[in-house]
Amino acid sequence: PGQSQVKLDGRIANVVELDGVELALSGRLADAGWLTPALPETLGALASAELAARVSGDRSRLRLEEVTLKAGSADKLDLSLTGGLDLTQPLQSIETENLNLKLTFKAPTTRAARVLVFDAVPELGAITGSADIRSATGDPALEDIVIRTEDEKGIQVALNGRIAQFPLSDAPNKGYDLEVSMKAAQTSLMAERVGTELPLAGPLDLSYRIQGDTQALELNEVKLSAGDRHKTQIGAEGRIHFGDWDLPDPIASMDLTVRMSGRDTGFLSAWTEQDFPPTAYQSQGRLHTVD
Repeated sequence: PGQSQVKLDGRIANVVELDGVELALSGRLADAGWLTPALPETLGALASAELAARVSGDRSRLRLEEVTLKAGSADKLDLSLTGGLDLTQPLQSIETENLNLKLTFKAPTTRAARVLVFDAVPELGAITGSADIRSATGDPALEDIVIRTEDEKGIQVALNGRIAQFPLSDAPNKGYDLEVSMKAAQTSLMAERVGTELPLAGPLDLSYRIQGDTQALELNEVKLSAGDRHKTQIGAEGRIHFGDWDLPDPIASMDLTVRMSGRDTGFLSAWTEQDFPPTAYQSQGRLHTVD
């Protein structure tokens, strides 16, 4: 359909036995909208795609080298996948081995890249990212993950690290080790973007480490500073551990030290819709679950 083009050059010594394969494959889809129903819904409409690879081997193992896949969506997500991999038993139940691929992507909005992050990701501005996908056998690992977002209104997010097991099936991921930094010129704007209400003036600086597995996710080394120290400021340090995401409350345990200070109680009155006497205050407490 559209302006699809596929080119295959080379030779197969024995077509019946699939032996002696030496091929160069290239293809281009200039109008790839017809493929959209077969792709993940979160990718959106596919605008274009290009593929090139050198294929060699036989019926027991096909080696794909110099792989280059480029794709663009209608939401202006551009992604590229380069590298190589082996396909074992290509005429039976295909297994992937010796996976060594480099993923890079960029988009003018975070939501355009949700298929590569997670479906419910809030809008945090333009996004760029890269990761190495590697595996000798079994589930691949995502290594050297680097993701950045930047919004013109002063929101910046950085994520770095690795995921030890990233199954290509629906199985949960295992072995998260990611460092996250979130900054915003205005705390209230970041709160609005993530779907909560916190009418607090002043900057936000939040960092934490994601560890564990999908079904036992841990936010460790949490450090939060929000607000203006000359007006109202909130700080927190500690950890939050999650369990079953299908439960109404997936939090398994938490232990946070929370601090709050202000020159007057105006913010508290507005946030809690309660009347407080106009006075300066400073408080600290511990927010934790009980076993």
